[in-house]
Amino acid sequence: MAISKNSSNSQKIDSTIITSSTILFIDIVDDVYEKNTTVLKKLTKNLFSASDFSNAIKLYKENDTILDIIIINIDSPQINGMECINQIRQNDSDIPILIISNFKNPNNLLKVLKFNIQNYIAKPILMNTTVRIIIEILNENENQKLIRKQKLDLTQFKEILDKQNLVSETDLDGNITYVNDIFCEVSGYSKEELIGKPHNIVRHPHTPAAVFKELWETIQNGEIWQGKVKNLAKDGSSYFVKALIVPMFDSDGNIIKYISSRFLVTDDEKQKQMLKKQILAQKTVDFSNKRKCQKEIDEALESQKLEFDNRFKKLEESLNDINIDRKDLKRKLRGREKRIFELEDQIKSHMKQYDEMRSQYHEKAKETYEKNKDANKSYDQLVIARNKLQEENDTAQDTIRKMQNRIDQYLKRIDDLEDVIHSNGL
Repeated sequence: MAISKNSSNSQKIDSTIITSSTILFIDIVDDVYEKNTTVLKKLTKNLFSASDFSNAIKLYKENDTILDIIIINIDSPQINGMECINQIRQNDSDIPILIISNFKNPNNLLKVLKFNIQNYIAKPILMNTTVRIIIEILNENENQKLIRKQKLDLTQFKEILDKQNLVSETDLDGNITYVNDIFCEVSGYSKEELIGKPHNIVRHPHTPAAVFKELWETIQNGEIWQGKVKNLAKDGSSYFVKALIVPMFDSDGNIIKYISSRFLVTDDEKQKQMLKKQILAQKTVDFSNKRKCQKEIDEALESQKLEFDNRFKKLEESLNDINIDRKDLKRKLRGREKRIFELEDQIKSHMKQYDEMRSQYHEKAKETYEKNKDANKSYDQLVIARNKLQEENDTAQDTIRKMQNRIDQYLKRIDDLEDVIHSNGL
């Protein structure tokens, strides 16, 4: 049976998931806020809204067990978005958080990254885009819950295998890297004796080489091999196992190791041999019952075969489910990595825009400084010229006053002379 090595990156998006969601919406109150809350109330099961820090934290603590996503404005001092996110993350590191920002301060974007932010909305808010992002985050959150459940199921399944089957792992060269306790108990070897040794340490010489040739060709081709194998224990005794060997792949589809699960069929083999001997012994006594004996042998063997096949089919189905879960997990992890890379590119783009704006600001500031410097120099020159003109004006005014005084003196003398002339009757 072949195992698919590649998986599609496409993910099904359930757009109806928002109708059963509970959202905490934290933003400043304005016309846009009222419009957005109205839309979200119609789309969601529950919507809690807050416009300041204290009310936001209060609503979060009262409803943290039922919240599916938090949307928060990180630009408003009234909300104090960074501290709000910090307090939420101290209580819950997994709840999805969607930020709203105009990104005029790129440092805010760098700060929120450490809080495991799922996505962001750039102002002005476009509700269609916002709803699409919310739906994507809710779907991703559900996928993560499914992944955690699948991991738990895989762990429980492995525990069941370890308790009931002989489990071993080997590297690509067939060297043992792991064995469970049952493997050691049946083979008679300790873990220290097995780890690092070739798996053929338990190979029985009676097993044809062609069996192992087919086994290796199958698993190296990325397919599952199954079959019955006779093994050799440390004390020289033999035991039979029904084996299932599965190749494991990395995210690029390369085989990285082989896992084998075996269950004992030694007792069944002994019963089968004893059954053959008993029937054949009876056959020699009554040759007329030959066909009946043969039928009994065939029925007994068929019954044993059906029992083995049913047990093996259940194990094979479980392993198929594990491989399907593993492929789903790889696909979802790839989608998560892709989103991280996209966010990193967006951050770099914002940082580049910020650097360009800062460079332009410095150039304009420098140009303005030079203009101010020239203006100050011209002003200083005008002040000096004004002071010089003032001094010249003061000197002229002083000269005028002196000349006026002299004129006044001459006029007084003329008046005095006229008085003398009149008094002498001239």
